[in-house]
Amino acid sequence: MKTAACRIGQSRAAAICGTLTVFENRAAHSGRTIEIGFIDIAAKHPSHRAIAFNPGGPGAAATDNAADFADVTAGALATLRDTYDLLLVDDRGTGKSAPQNCDFAPAAHPELYFNQLWPDALVRSCRDQLAAHADLSLYTTSIAADDLDDVRAALGYPKLVLFGGSYGTKFYLDFARRHPDSVESIFLEGVAPPHFYILPLPMARGAQTAIEHLEAACRSDRTCSAHFPHFSEHFAAVVRRFDAGPVSFAVRNSVTHRLQPVALSKEVFVETIRHTMYFPAAAAFIPVTIERAYRGDYTPLGEMASQMSQLFSDLQADGLNLSVTCAEDIPFITDADVVRYSAGTFEGDARVRAQQRA
Repeated sequence: MKTAACRIGQSRAAAICGTLTVFENRAAHSGRTIEIGFIDIAAKHPSHRAIAFNPGGPGAAATDNAADFADVTAGALATLRDTYDLLLVDDRGTGKSAPQNCDFAPAAHPELYFNQLWPDALVRSCRDQLAAHADLSLYTTSIAADDLDDVRAALGYPKLVLFGGSYGTKFYLDFARRHPDSVESIFLEGVAPPHFYILPLPMARGAQTAIEHLEAACRSDRTCSAHFPHFSEHFAAVVRRFDAGPVSFAVRNSVTHRLQPVALSKEVFVETIRHTMYFPAAAAFIPVTIERAYRGDYTPLGEMASQMSQLFSDLQADGLNLSVTCAEDIPFITDADVVRYSAGTFEGDARVRAQQRA
Protein backbone atom coordinates (compact mmCIF):
# COMPACT_ATOMS: atom_id res chain seq x y z
CA MET A 1 0.00 0.00 0.00
CA LYS A 2 1.22 3.49 -0.87
CA THR A 3 -0.04 6.45 1.15
CA ALA A 4 0.66 10.14 1.54
CA ALA A 5 -0.78 12.85 3.75
CA CYS A 6 -3.08 15.19 1.82
CA ARG A 7 -5.54 18.04 2.38
CA ILE A 8 -9.02 17.89 0.91
CA GLY A 9 -11.52 20.59 -0.07
CA GLN A 10 -11.74 24.26 0.85
CA SER A 11 -11.81 23.19 4.49
CA ARG A 12 -8.35 21.65 3.99
CA ALA A 13 -9.40 18.52 5.84
CA ALA A 14 -6.56 16.25 6.87
CA ALA A 15 -6.61 12.98 4.95
CA ILE A 16 -4.60 10.07 3.64
CA CYS A 17 -4.50 9.65 -0.13
CA GLY A 18 -3.30 6.31 -1.37
CA THR A 19 -3.49 3.17 -3.44
CA LEU A 20 -3.55 -0.51 -2.62
CA THR A 21 -2.20 -3.06 -5.08
CA VAL A 22 -4.46 -6.06 -5.71
CA PHE A 23 -4.51 -8.85 -8.26
CA GLU A 24 -6.82 -8.17 -11.17
CA ASN A 25 -7.74 -11.85 -11.01
CA ARG A 26 -8.33 -12.25 -7.31
CA ALA A 27 -9.28 -15.93 -7.61
CA ALA A 28 -6.00 -16.83 -9.31
CA HIS A 29 -4.01 -14.72 -6.85
CA SER A 30 -1.42 -14.20 -9.57
CA GLY A 31 -0.82 -12.31 -12.79
CA ARG A 32 -1.62 -8.70 -13.56
CA THR A 33 -2.07 -6.28 -10.67
CA ILE A 34 -4.07 -3.05 -10.47
CA GLU A 35 -4.07 -0.13 -8.06
CA ILE A 36 -7.18 0.63 -5.98
CA GLY A 37 -7.31 4.34 -5.22
CA PHE A 38 -8.73 5.77 -2.01
CA ILE A 39 -8.96 8.90 0.14
CA ASP A 40 -9.41 8.54 3.90
CA ILE A 41 -10.56 11.80 5.54
CA ALA A 42 -9.66 11.90 9.23
CA ALA A 43 -12.17 12.36 12.04
CA LYS A 44 -11.77 15.26 14.46
CA HIS A 45 -11.39 12.76 17.29
CA PRO A 46 -10.26 9.51 15.63
CA SER A 47 -11.75 6.34 17.08
CA HIS A 48 -10.53 3.90 14.45
CA ARG A 49 -13.99 3.78 12.89
CA ALA A 50 -14.92 4.77 9.36
CA ILE A 51 -17.88 5.49 7.11
CA ALA A 52 -17.32 4.16 3.59
CA PHE A 53 -19.23 5.92 0.79
CA ASN A 54 -20.16 4.53 -2.62
CA PRO A 55 -21.83 7.02 -5.02
CA GLY A 56 -23.34 4.47 -7.38
CA GLY A 57 -23.31 4.20 -11.13
CA PRO A 58 -22.00 1.69 -11.75
CA GLY A 59 -19.05 3.75 -12.87
CA ALA A 60 -19.00 6.73 -10.49
CA ALA A 61 -15.79 7.33 -8.55
CA ALA A 62 -16.04 7.80 -4.79
CA THR A 63 -12.94 10.00 -4.61
CA ASP A 64 -14.58 12.54 -6.94
CA ASN A 65 -16.81 13.38 -3.96
CA ALA A 66 -13.95 13.89 -1.51
CA ALA A 67 -13.93 17.70 -1.51
CA ASP A 68 -17.71 17.93 -1.10
CA PHE A 69 -17.68 15.43 1.76
CA ALA A 70 -14.80 17.15 3.49
CA ASP A 71 -16.47 20.56 3.31
CA VAL A 72 -20.02 19.56 4.21
CA THR A 73 -18.79 17.52 7.19
CA ALA A 74 -16.73 20.50 8.29
CA GLY A 75 -19.93 22.56 8.48
CA ALA A 76 -23.54 21.41 8.40
CA LEU A 77 -22.74 17.77 9.16
CA ALA A 78 -19.80 18.37 11.48
CA THR A 79 -20.97 15.81 14.03
CA LEU A 80 -20.71 13.09 11.37
CA ARG A 81 -16.94 13.43 11.33
CA ASP A 82 -16.52 13.87 15.06
CA THR A 83 -15.36 10.29 15.64
CA TYR A 84 -15.71 8.65 12.22
CA ASP A 85 -13.22 8.85 9.38
CA LEU A 86 -14.70 9.11 5.87
CA LEU A 87 -13.35 6.44 3.55
CA LEU A 88 -13.78 6.93 -0.20
CA VAL A 89 -12.62 3.97 -2.29
CA ASP A 90 -12.88 3.93 -6.07
CA ASP A 91 -14.35 0.66 -7.33
CA ARG A 92 -12.04 -1.13 -9.75
CA GLY A 93 -12.64 0.37 -13.18
CA THR A 94 -13.43 3.87 -11.85
CA GLY A 95 -11.57 6.99 -10.79
CA LYS A 96 -8.06 6.12 -9.65
CA SER A 97 -8.61 2.35 -9.81
CA ALA A 98 -7.65 1.22 -13.32
CA PRO A 99 -10.42 3.36 -14.86
CA GLN A 100 -12.39 2.01 -17.79
CA ASN A 101 -13.20 5.34 -19.38
CA CYS A 102 -15.00 5.50 -22.72
CA ASP A 103 -16.13 8.69 -24.43
CA PHE A 104 -19.50 7.86 -25.95
CA ALA A 105 -20.40 11.56 -26.29
CA PRO A 106 -17.43 13.15 -28.10
CA ALA A 107 -17.99 16.90 -28.20
CA ALA A 108 -16.80 17.17 -31.79
CA HIS A 109 -19.29 14.59 -33.07
CA PRO A 110 -22.87 15.29 -31.95
CA GLU A 111 -24.09 13.39 -34.99
CA LEU A 112 -22.97 10.22 -33.17
CA TYR A 113 -24.29 10.75 -29.66
CA PHE A 114 -27.54 12.38 -30.80
CA ASN A 115 -28.32 9.20 -32.72
CA GLN A 116 -27.30 6.49 -30.21
CA LEU A 117 -26.73 6.44 -26.46
CA TRP A 118 -23.90 4.01 -27.09
CA PRO A 119 -22.68 4.63 -30.66
CA ASP A 120 -21.84 1.23 -32.13
CA ALA A 121 -18.43 2.17 -33.54
CA LEU A 122 -17.35 3.90 -30.33
CA VAL A 123 -18.41 0.94 -28.18
CA ARG A 124 -16.41 -1.50 -30.32
CA SER A 125 -13.37 0.76 -30.37
CA CYS A 126 -13.36 1.41 -26.63
CA ARG A 127 -13.92 -2.23 -25.78
CA ASP A 128 -10.95 -3.25 -27.92
CA GLN A 129 -8.76 -0.59 -26.32
CA LEU A 130 -9.71 -1.59 -22.78
CA ALA A 131 -9.42 -5.32 -23.45
CA ALA A 132 -5.83 -4.81 -24.62
CA HIS A 133 -4.74 -4.22 -21.02
CA ALA A 134 -7.58 -5.56 -18.85
CA ASP A 135 -9.72 -8.67 -18.48
CA LEU A 136 -13.11 -6.97 -18.60
CA SER A 137 -14.85 -10.00 -17.08
CA LEU A 138 -13.05 -9.28 -13.80
CA TYR A 139 -14.65 -5.86 -13.25
CA THR A 140 -17.81 -6.77 -11.37
CA THR A 141 -19.59 -5.84 -8.16
CA SER A 142 -18.49 -8.82 -6.07
CA ILE A 143 -14.84 -8.56 -7.03
CA ALA A 144 -14.82 -4.82 -6.33
CA ALA A 145 -16.43 -5.52 -2.94
CA ASP A 146 -13.53 -7.81 -2.10
CA ASP A 147 -11.11 -5.02 -3.07
CA LEU A 148 -12.85 -2.73 -0.59
CA ASP A 149 -12.44 -5.27 2.19
CA ASP A 150 -8.72 -5.42 1.41
CA VAL A 151 -8.49 -1.63 1.73
CA ARG A 152 -10.41 -1.79 5.03
CA ALA A 153 -8.01 -4.38 6.40
CA ALA A 154 -4.91 -2.55 5.15
CA LEU A 155 -6.02 0.65 6.89
CA GLY A 156 -6.73 -1.26 10.10
CA TYR A 157 -10.47 -0.72 10.42
CA PRO A 158 -12.20 -3.62 12.21
CA LYS A 159 -15.54 -2.75 10.62
CA LEU A 160 -17.08 -0.15 8.30
CA VAL A 161 -20.29 1.84 8.30
CA LEU A 162 -21.57 1.49 4.73
CA PHE A 163 -23.25 4.50 3.10
CA GLY A 164 -24.45 4.13 -0.48
CA GLY A 165 -27.01 5.40 -2.93
CA SER A 166 -28.53 3.87 -6.08
CA TYR A 167 -26.10 1.23 -7.41
CA GLY A 168 -24.05 1.89 -4.28
CA THR A 169 -26.81 0.16 -2.31
CA LYS A 170 -26.50 -2.94 -4.46
CA PHE A 171 -22.73 -2.80 -4.00
CA TYR A 172 -22.97 -2.63 -0.22
CA LEU A 173 -25.61 -5.33 0.06
CA ASP A 174 -23.20 -7.56 -1.84
CA PHE A 175 -20.33 -6.44 0.40
CA ALA A 176 -22.37 -7.24 3.52
CA ARG A 177 -23.24 -10.68 2.14
CA ARG A 178 -19.60 -11.47 1.37
CA HIS A 179 -18.01 -9.79 4.39
CA PRO A 180 -20.56 -9.67 7.23
CA ASP A 181 -17.89 -9.46 9.91
CA SER A 182 -16.55 -6.27 8.31
CA VAL A 183 -19.82 -4.34 8.68
CA GLU A 184 -20.73 -2.13 11.64
CA SER A 185 -23.97 -0.79 10.12
CA ILE A 186 -25.49 0.11 6.75
CA PHE A 187 -27.24 3.26 5.53
CA LEU A 188 -28.81 2.86 2.09
CA GLU A 189 -30.50 5.57 0.03
CA GLY A 190 -32.70 4.50 -2.90
CA VAL A 191 -32.26 0.77 -2.38
CA ALA A 192 -31.51 -1.33 -5.47
CA PRO A 193 -31.51 -4.92 -4.15
CA PRO A 194 -29.61 -7.51 -6.20
CA HIS A 195 -31.76 -9.86 -8.30
CA PHE A 196 -34.79 -7.56 -7.88
CA TYR A 197 -33.37 -4.41 -9.48
CA ILE A 198 -32.03 -5.31 -12.91
CA LEU A 199 -30.56 -2.35 -14.76
CA PRO A 200 -31.90 -0.57 -16.70
CA LEU A 201 -35.42 -2.04 -16.41
CA PRO A 202 -36.79 0.22 -13.61
CA MET A 203 -35.65 3.43 -15.31
CA ALA A 204 -38.65 3.71 -17.62
CA ARG A 205 -41.15 3.61 -14.76
CA GLY A 206 -39.00 5.94 -12.66
CA ALA A 207 -38.84 8.46 -15.50
CA GLN A 208 -42.60 8.23 -16.01
CA THR A 209 -43.25 8.92 -12.33
CA ALA A 210 -40.86 11.87 -12.43
CA ILE A 211 -42.46 13.46 -15.51
CA GLU A 212 -45.91 13.05 -13.96
CA HIS A 213 -44.68 14.85 -10.85
CA LEU A 214 -43.23 17.60 -13.03
CA GLU A 215 -46.50 17.94 -14.94
CA ALA A 216 -48.42 18.16 -11.66
CA ALA A 217 -45.98 20.76 -10.33
CA CYS A 218 -46.47 22.85 -13.47
CA ARG A 219 -50.25 22.66 -13.18
CA SER A 220 -50.12 23.81 -9.56
CA ASP A 221 -47.73 26.69 -10.27
CA ARG A 222 -49.48 29.86 -11.41
CA THR A 223 -46.67 31.03 -13.71
CA CYS A 224 -45.94 27.63 -15.25
CA SER A 225 -49.59 26.80 -15.84
CA ALA A 226 -50.20 30.21 -17.40
CA HIS A 227 -47.33 29.89 -19.85
CA PHE A 228 -47.63 26.15 -20.53
CA PRO A 229 -51.28 25.18 -19.98
CA HIS A 230 -50.95 22.18 -22.30
CA PHE A 231 -47.57 20.89 -21.10
CA SER A 232 -48.78 17.29 -20.61
CA GLU A 233 -50.52 17.09 -23.99
CA HIS A 234 -47.65 18.74 -25.85
CA PHE A 235 -45.09 16.48 -24.17
CA ALA A 236 -47.08 13.44 -25.29
CA ALA A 237 -47.25 14.85 -28.82
CA VAL A 238 -43.47 15.35 -28.96
CA VAL A 239 -42.92 11.80 -27.70
CA ARG A 240 -45.14 10.51 -30.52
CA ARG A 241 -42.94 12.28 -33.06
CA PHE A 242 -39.93 10.40 -31.77
CA ASP A 243 -41.93 7.17 -31.80
CA ALA A 244 -42.16 7.69 -35.57
CA GLY A 245 -38.39 8.00 -35.95
CA PRO A 246 -35.44 10.36 -35.33
CA VAL A 247 -36.13 14.08 -35.60
CA SER A 248 -33.67 16.05 -37.75
CA PHE A 249 -32.54 19.60 -37.04
CA ALA A 250 -29.32 21.61 -36.75
CA VAL A 251 -27.16 22.12 -33.66
CA ARG A 252 -24.07 24.19 -33.07
CA ASN A 253 -20.98 22.03 -32.73
CA SER A 254 -19.29 23.03 -29.46
CA VAL A 255 -15.84 22.42 -30.97
CA THR A 256 -16.14 23.88 -34.47
CA HIS A 257 -18.86 26.39 -33.45
CA ARG A 258 -20.61 25.69 -36.74
CA LEU A 259 -24.17 24.56 -37.27
CA GLN A 260 -24.42 20.97 -38.39
CA PRO A 261 -27.32 18.60 -39.07
CA VAL A 262 -28.15 15.89 -36.53
CA ALA A 263 -30.87 13.28 -36.14
CA LEU A 264 -32.03 13.00 -32.53
CA SER A 265 -33.29 9.49 -31.78
CA LYS A 266 -35.94 8.52 -29.26
CA GLU A 267 -33.43 6.72 -27.04
CA VAL A 268 -31.36 9.89 -26.69
CA PHE A 269 -34.42 12.13 -26.35
CA VAL A 270 -35.95 10.14 -23.48
CA GLU A 271 -32.61 9.85 -21.67
CA THR A 272 -32.11 13.60 -22.04
CA ILE A 273 -35.43 14.21 -20.31
CA ARG A 274 -34.77 11.55 -17.65
CA HIS A 275 -31.29 12.86 -16.88
CA THR A 276 -32.49 16.46 -16.74
CA MET A 277 -35.05 15.50 -14.09
CA TYR A 278 -32.18 14.50 -11.77
CA PHE A 279 -31.62 18.22 -11.24
CA PRO A 280 -34.62 20.32 -10.09
CA ALA A 281 -33.14 23.58 -11.38
CA ALA A 282 -32.59 22.06 -14.82
CA ALA A 283 -35.95 20.26 -14.82
CA ALA A 284 -37.64 23.67 -14.56
CA PHE A 285 -36.59 24.26 -18.17
CA ILE A 286 -38.34 21.14 -19.50
CA PRO A 287 -41.77 22.77 -20.04
CA VAL A 288 -40.38 25.59 -22.19
CA THR A 289 -38.06 23.20 -24.02
CA ILE A 290 -40.95 20.89 -24.85
CA GLU A 291 -43.18 23.79 -25.88
CA ARG A 292 -40.50 25.04 -28.28
CA ALA A 293 -40.07 21.52 -29.70
CA TYR A 294 -43.83 21.14 -30.06
CA ARG A 295 -43.82 24.31 -32.17
CA GLY A 296 -40.97 22.99 -34.33
CA ASP A 297 -37.99 24.70 -32.69
CA TYR A 298 -35.66 21.96 -31.44
CA THR A 299 -32.74 24.24 -30.60
CA PRO A 300 -33.32 24.22 -26.80
CA LEU A 301 -33.83 20.44 -26.85
CA GLY A 302 -30.58 20.04 -28.80
CA GLU A 303 -28.73 22.13 -26.24
CA MET A 304 -30.24 20.09 -23.42
CA ALA A 305 -29.28 16.80 -25.12
CA SER A 306 -25.72 17.99 -25.63
CA GLN A 307 -25.33 19.20 -22.05
CA MET A 308 -26.77 16.07 -20.45
CA SER A 309 -24.78 13.73 -22.71
CA GLN A 310 -21.54 15.52 -21.88
CA LEU A 311 -22.33 15.74 -18.17
CA PHE A 312 -23.15 12.09 -17.65
CA SER A 313 -20.23 10.99 -19.78
CA ASP A 314 -17.96 12.92 -17.40
CA LEU A 315 -19.67 11.64 -14.24
CA GLN A 316 -18.89 7.96 -14.67
CA ALA A 317 -16.57 5.46 -16.33
CA ASP A 318 -18.86 4.26 -19.12
CA GLY A 319 -16.67 1.26 -19.89
CA LEU A 320 -17.02 0.01 -16.32
CA ASN A 321 -20.76 0.68 -16.44
CA LEU A 322 -21.05 -1.67 -19.40
CA SER A 323 -18.64 -4.23 -17.89
CA VAL A 324 -20.85 -4.50 -14.81
CA THR A 325 -24.29 -4.36 -16.43
CA CYS A 326 -23.34 -6.67 -19.30
CA ALA A 327 -22.25 -9.27 -16.73
CA GLU A 328 -24.86 -8.81 -14.01
CA ASP A 329 -28.02 -7.37 -15.59
CA ILE A 330 -28.47 -7.48 -19.35
CA PRO A 331 -28.19 -11.30 -19.77
CA PHE A 332 -31.09 -11.80 -17.36
CA ILE A 333 -33.60 -9.47 -19.04
CA THR A 334 -36.38 -11.24 -20.92
CA ASP A 335 -38.69 -9.79 -23.56
CA ALA A 336 -41.54 -10.22 -21.08
CA ASP A 337 -39.59 -8.11 -18.56
CA VAL A 338 -39.15 -5.35 -21.11
CA VAL A 339 -42.87 -5.28 -21.91
CA ARG A 340 -43.87 -5.30 -18.23
CA TYR A 341 -41.48 -2.58 -17.11
CA SER A 342 -41.92 -0.25 -20.09
CA ALA A 343 -45.71 -0.43 -20.50
CA GLY A 344 -47.40 2.94 -20.16
CA THR A 345 -44.18 4.96 -20.00
CA PHE A 346 -42.94 7.69 -22.31
CA GLU A 347 -39.53 6.01 -22.43
CA GLY A 348 -40.97 2.70 -23.56
CA ASP A 349 -38.30 0.13 -24.36
CA ALA A 350 -35.92 2.67 -25.95
CA ARG A 351 -33.32 2.73 -23.16
CA VAL A 352 -33.26 -0.98 -22.40
CA ARG A 353 -33.00 -1.95 -26.08
CA ALA A 354 -30.17 0.53 -26.56
CA GLN A 355 -28.24 -0.95 -23.64
CA GLN A 356 -28.86 -4.49 -24.84
CA ARG A 357 -27.42 -3.50 -28.20
CA ALA A 358 -24.32 -2.02 -26.58
